[in-house]
Formats: sequence, C-alpha cells, structure tokens
Amino acid sequence: SVVTLPNSQLISTSVDNLGARLYRRSRCFLGVTYDTHPDLIEAFCEGIRELIRNNPKIRQDFYHVHFNQFGPASLDILLNVFFRVSDFTEEMAEREIFFLEILRLAQKLGVEFAFPTQTLHVYSQQEQPRSPDLGSDLTDRARTIAQNLRLKKLQQTR
Repeated sequence: SVVTLPNSQLISTSVDNLGARLYRRSRCFLGVTYDTHPDLIEAFCEGIRELIRNNPKIRQDFYHVHFNQFGPASLDILLNVFFRVSDFTEEMAEREIFFLEILRLAQKLGVEFAFPTQTLHVYSQQEQPRSPDLGSDLTDRARTIAQNLRLKKLQQTR
C-alpha cells in the first residue's frame, strides 16, 4: 500500500504504525453460573493469573483477572491480557492455546460457564405472590455479616 500524507499533517500529528506494536490486547468476560461458590471464583481467578504468569507470550507487568460484575445470566470475570506476538495469525494461535488452558482449568476445578437463561414465574389469577415480612432483624443481621466479612478480609491482608 502507498499512503500519501501532507507534510503539515505529519508535523502536527503522531502516526501510529499498528503493525509495529509489541502487544495485542485480548479482553473478554468469562461468565460462570450463579451457583458458583465465592471461594471457587477466587481460586479460578488465581488459577488464570498463574496461567498468565507461566506464559512467556503474555505481558507480565499489566493484566487483569477479576470477578467484575453480576451479569443478567452469569457472574462475570474480566480477563484483560496483552499477547507479545508479531502478527494476527500468531495472536490467534496464542489466544487459542491460552483459552484452552482456561477451559481445562475450569473443568478440573468444576467451574461451569453460564449461558443466557431466564426464569418465568407463572401465577394463576387466584394466587398472589407473597412478600415475606422481613423486618429489621434481617437488616441488622445483614449489617453484622457484612462487617464480619470486611474484618475477615482485613485480617487476611495483614
């Protein structure tokens, strides 16, 4: 390809040669089922981080693997890595190897990936959905649980 740029444009702007870049980004969300235990999510995320640390084709100083959001049909883990590859073909090959390692890790840990689902609740005309009287006791209990979880986390980081 031949590209012609006026000198004034070359002087006033920067030119990015994307073909010369060192890293190619891969970003996706891994959706696991809502019944996945929090400890299993933590272990799965740490296992993926270990896969990254042991992969010489992935940038080691900047990556993200975190439980990121409550999705409509899954608990979503953000996966953001940069592959050190020279072209698209090599990127696709390395991405496939890495993603297959993640699938194997999930299978060995018993992590199940979610797929979009919906639950329908059908009521007859005589039935009315009941809302339980939860009261302030439940609110107090929720606060106590949240405080204990935070204290436990603080103690683990010390």
